[in-house]
Amino acid sequence: MTTDKSADDLKVYRNGGVGYVARAEITKEQQTFDKWKIFIGRAAPGTGNKDTYPHRILSTPFLGEPGSISSWTYLYIGPFETKDEAESALSYLSCRLTRLLILLHKPSQDTTRRVYTFVPVQDWTRTWTDADLYEKYGITEEEIEFIESLVRPMEVGVVDGDE
Repeated sequence: MTTDKSADDLKVYRNGGVGYVARAEITKEQQTFDKWKIFIGRAAPGTGNKDTYPHRILSTPFLGEPGSISSWTYLYIGPFETKDEAESALSYLSCRLTRLLILLHKPSQDTTRRVYTFVPVQDWTRTWTDADLYEKYGITEEEIEFIESLVRPMEVGVVDGDE
């Protein structure tokens, strides 16, 4: 891996920044290379002794553009055909209800694919908010208060391919 990009290299999001690797060097999951995805840290706050209420549950997810992959520092969610679909899923991950469902299956700071077991797949043609999810699933005011006392708000970021 290098810090300089050559023709047809893949951008690699890794701990401490970004690097580049020749596309031919990576043989797994090649079908995801040229699609949108969401990267999210494997290790995340939310269940350890030093965490405070309300919990974060996840590290801050960000968009991965076509031509990007990640090191083992990050998991990816997707792939998605369009940026709009990926942004929709990103908005969904920022919702407190979504992250509460993740917390229910997250015994440690390690955020593996398994923690998403209770998270339903949504329609990726729109932006999601907690209000939308509360309405869709008939969440009561008392349940909303509980969710919002337990799960911290999250602002998600978008990492452009030009950075």
